[in-house]
Amino acid sequence: MNVLTRCILPLAFLLILISATTVTKVLWQENKPLTVQHFKAPADNKSKFLSNTNTSMNIRIVKQRGVTADVSTYFDPAKSWIKPNANEAILKHEQLHFDITEIYARELRKRIKTLQKTVNDTEQLNADIKYAFKFYAVLMEKEQNRYDKETNHSIITDMQKKWADSVVIRLQNLKDYKK
Repeated sequence: MNVLTRCILPLAFLLILISATTVTKVLWQENKPLTVQHFKAPADNKSKFLSNTNTSMNIRIVKQRGVTADVSTYFDPAKSWIKPNANEAILKHEQLHFDITEIYARELRKRIKTLQKTVNDTEQLNADIKYAFKFYAVLMEKEQNRYDKETNHSIITDMQKKWADSVVIRLQNLKDYKK
């Protein structure tokens, strides 16, 4: 076997192995809630919590004949876990984390539309969009933490209901900015 073959075969096998184990992020979609099957990371058995959800807002900025930005909301199955004894209430709590991320993505889309109408300089618009992304990401993180604190990670059921009702209204109020 020549040197090239000895190097290429193991590399090809490694690439196949990596692609087979890669878990695709889940795009937020209305009326497509998370299920237990979405949670792919091994559960943290040392954690007192029954689950952990990893969501993110992503932005792609394109500078061609002005500036356009595409904002998406994702759930990362590879970084999210749920214990076998978790119930439907836990799953709904985690879904609300995903929904809160979508609220901030919509807020960001709304802000970008305003910036695109008011900022004429391409470089300034690009900088303003990047700043807005960071601003809303910080607000989102603070709200995610407040949500967990106020509901005690879903244990305080009346607060969980208040949060759920509020999130539905906020998503509806920002419906013009859904993807």
